[in-house]
Amino acid sequence: MEEKNVEQINEEVLEEKDKTSEETEEVRSEDSPEKKSRKNKKDKIKELEEVIGKLEEQYKKKSDELNDRLLRTTAEYENYRRRTEKEKIEASGRGKMAAIEKILPVLDTLQLAANAECENENYKKGVLMTAEMFRKALADMGVEEIEALGKPFDPNLHAAIAQDEAGEGVESGTVTRVLVKGYRLDSKIIRYAQVAVAM
Repeated sequence: MEEKNVEQINEEVLEEKDKTSEETEEVRSEDSPEKKSRKNKKDKIKELEEVIGKLEEQYKKKSDELNDRLLRTTAEYENYRRRTEKEKIEASGRGKMAAIEKILPVLDTLQLAANAECENENYKKGVLMTAEMFRKALADMGVEEIEALGKPFDPNLHAAIAQDEAGEGVESGTVTRVLVKGYRLDSKIIRYAQVAVAM
């Protein structure tokens, strides 16, 4: 049975070979219009290849343009994000400073009350404890008292509202009294220290 199959296959191959030979002969003996048609097809293929090349160039140019636009948009977004983050932090700091500035008079009043003479020691102790808690809360927020007493007058930190005679060992331009304490948050002044300066 296998031999028949092999024989059949051989016959089929020979038949195909004969058909192919006949087709090849026909192609060789084609008329010249058919040859022209083949040439036209080659020309059309060449034209199509040129069109494809131009389209590929246009595609690459457009792709580069879109990629550049994407990079620029990404950079603009990053700049926007950083700027808004910075503005948010600054606005928060301004709000914090404004709130602290509004409550500083409360601390001033507590300190005046703590320094006033009082017969009730428990009351005075309560006022002192409240003032200390207030100062600690401000310190926890980063608020610092501006040192002034005995320091040289600094217009960046102090506001001179009075003058005192320079006593012994006190140089002119030295802060002799602090009338209202000054405070700063980080490097920003919340309230200038109001001082008297030796003349």
